[in-house]
Amino acid sequence: MNIPTRFFVNDKENPYATEPGKKFSWIRGRQVGGKSLTWGRQSYRWSDLDFEANLKDNVAVDWPIRYADIAPWYDYVEEFAGISGQAEGLPQLPDGKFLPPMEMTCVELDMRDALAKKFDDRIMTIGRSAVLTRVHKGRAACHYCGVCHRGCITGSYFSSISSTLPAAYKTGKLTLRPYSVVHSLTFDPKLGKSAACG
Repeated sequence: MNIPTRFFVNDKENPYATEPGKKFSWIRGRQVGGKSLTWGRQSYRWSDLDFEANLKDNVAVDWPIRYADIAPWYDYVEEFAGISGQAEGLPQLPDGKFLPPMEMTCVELDMRDALAKKFDDRIMTIGRSAVLTRVHKGRAACHYCGVCHRGCITGSYFSSISSTLPAAYKTGKLTLRPYSVVHSLTFDPKLGKSAACG
């Protein structure tokens, strides 16, 4: 995908440092909506295979939660964002609260059918994507114009611009601070609220 350079920080003008021997490529976007304007929109739930991997492989630290703990939050986010996908009943790829899936192309359908004939334990499914396949929460369904990398003028793909910022604006409590960079969040236990520090 050829995303316009205006969505990204020029690293020569805005350098950053990493620890010696620990190179890290950090893609930064400085626009209202941030990386939500440029992400690939593929949206998958982690399964217990993911949450339990560290424990089973004896690597790093075990997750303090399991899929059952976070499943209701996946439901909430998928319903809010509008995730399209096909339920398959696979333990390694938990199903979610999906809008209808995007249609596969004729080539993809042929591939899926050929795979099913050769293997009884493999399934080819459409990607689970934060792109609307029908009108959802006032946002239009994708009409497949093909220029997602320019920003979605119909709000059909999930971004802060099309979804979270309008929802926050409706509360009457939104203060938008462009030209600001958050470096940390602090939590006030008395108020039960977080605040951004710039």
